[in-house]
Amino acid sequence: MRGIGDDAAVVRSRPLCVTSVDTMVQDVHFRLQDGWADAEEVGHRAMAGALSDLAAMGAEAGEAYLALVLPQGFEEERALALVRAAGVLAEACATTILGGDVSSGPALIVSVTAVGWAEHERRLIARDGAQAGDLIGVTGSLG
Repeated sequence: MRGIGDDAAVVRSRPLCVTSVDTMVQDVHFRLQDGWADAEEVGHRAMAGALSDLAAMGAEAGEAYLALVLPQGFEEERALALVRAAGVLAEACATTILGGDVSSGPALIVSVTAVGWAEHERRLIARDGAQAGDLIGVTGSLG
């Protein structure tokens, strides 16, 4: 395997690859001002969103790729804290951050691509597989 430090990641694959991309945009998905969220919380939440999609389908997590768009004035210390928080959660979920990208832009944008694996399609759980009588858990308001 090859990860951070090369032009592209190289991974060992299994029969099925399950991929999720989650993007969070400042002032749409989170606010940094007013103490609503700090950089660590944003990093954790972004990684959690992508990894939870893999878990919901029953895929075994493997790799993640983290892309950041940093606004002017966003301190390096805060950016590193965000990445560290994402890394802590990734490690706890047996996921390796193998790469990503950093750019500048008008707002903080965090995008995580999580890649998981499965040996056979019948091991995966899709939304269309729900049946009457299944237990469904949700948080927050629906609609």
